[in-house]
Amino acid sequence: MPKLPARLRTKRPDSARLARPKVVFLRHGGGSALMRAAFDGRSRLGKQHRAHVEALRAHLGGEPSVPQVALIDQAAKLRLLAQIAWGELMQSGAFRRGESRPAFDAFRRAAADEREVLRLLGLERRAGEIPDVAAEIARQRREEEAHAPA
Repeated sequence: MPKLPARLRTKRPDSARLARPKVVFLRHGGGSALMRAAFDGRSRLGKQHRAHVEALRAHLGGEPSVPQVALIDQAAKLRLLAQIAWGELMQSGAFRRGESRPAFDAFRRAAADEREVLRLLGLERRAGEIPDVAAEIARQRREEEAHAPA
């Protein structure tokens, strides 16, 4: 073996081997276990997913079509993601040093995506009734008079 110049020689032969990154060959080809495995319905998240899927199916009524089933599943998963992100926000807060935390962006995106999927399913935003201000004030006064001591 030819002798290397001093600048190219390492002090320890094993240090050169350790300094080089290990070559890792990924064998994927679309056969990921995550893609093959069904969503585990026994876990807490699985039960929440199933309950939300059933609620959306009941809301749509009848037997949903294949695209509707896919959208229902996607909406239920997005709802779970939004709930997980919201839980993280409740624990750690939405901001740190004036910057929003990643959980805040995750929640905002999951909620917006869920709204869009629900819109695709045909669920529309309903406008609530706006009470008459004068009637509401009169109702509150009647309640106060009824509870006031005589």
